[in-house]
Amino acid sequence: MVTMPRRVAVVVNPAAGRCAADCLDRVRRALSARTEVTPHVLRTTVIQTGAAVTREALAEGADLVIACGGDGTVMACADALLGSGIPLGIIPAGTGNILASSLGIPAQPEAALAVALGVGRVQVDVCRVGAGAPFFAGSIGATALVMRDASRRSKKRFGMAAYGLSTVRHLFDGPREFRVTCADEAERLVCADAVLVGNYARLVRSVRLATPRVDDGVIEVGVLRFDARWRRSADQSAGRRHVIEWQQCRGSVRVECASGTAFERDGDWAGPWPGGVVTVTSGQLSVCAPTWAQEPGPRTLAGMLFADLRSKLPRPPADRLSSRSRDRTTGV
Repeated sequence: MVTMPRRVAVVVNPAAGRCAADCLDRVRRALSARTEVTPHVLRTTVIQTGAAVTREALAEGADLVIACGGDGTVMACADALLGSGIPLGIIPAGTGNILASSLGIPAQPEAALAVALGVGRVQVDVCRVGAGAPFFAGSIGATALVMRDASRRSKKRFGMAAYGLSTVRHLFDGPREFRVTCADEAERLVCADAVLVGNYARLVRSVRLATPRVDDGVIEVGVLRFDARWRRSADQSAGRRHVIEWQQCRGSVRVECASGTAFERDGDWAGPWPGGVVTVTSGQLSVCAPTWAQEPGPRTLAGMLFADLRSKLPRPPADRLSSRSRDRTTGV
């Protein structure tokens, strides 16, 4: 049985992709109407990371932590919450909002807060490379360079479209070799632009897997090639090649590639790929989610982009909305 939270810690990243200050103001107004909740707002800094302030909140007795920021903030809070039993709520205020999109969490702060304070919970798998920071979905290769080259300023201004501008710079970088070894399987040598690892089954419609769940202990591994339409190799047939090939690895997967190959996790540039084994931790992170979160429909990239752009549109003041409602009611 889910108990209603009383002490709520709101962890805010002021440098998030969208205007975190505006999100925080709206969340505060919504929380002020909940007299049974005692909120505590904590801001992250370069020194005080999301994990550090979350541990501070837990020490002060928080029974719910809400991350107001992007995927980096969400997973930093998750790092401190793993195995604690304390649920994580999400107010999407970043650029990609990968985990929130996967779980169907609304983009509007008030609606997302209602989900966080509700009864819906889902256990989410997280991945790690060795003893590194946890992540939900990551990639190695050209896609990581795309994340690196999308500036913070362009992401604030254009949202996910900033990644499209950055992608153009790396369409013709050329493929590289990766060695991918799933647990208890033979090594596979692939030539690709990037390898995707993590919880991708419920992110985009191009993923066709038997168990599209975020709590199954399975790592999705995708082999991405940019040469489906615009780049042709000498040995390619006239037919269209697959952009992504997918397989599932239970428990762990080893990815090896050239030294210095770029790595990103949850949309944040993470430096060169450290190498080694990616492992999945299952059932250790409880996330507040809509009650329909177990069976969401997969989302197209275009749909995610449209939702991102729509969330940035200015909203009319509340008094204007109420006056329109009165006009429709009275027929004025």
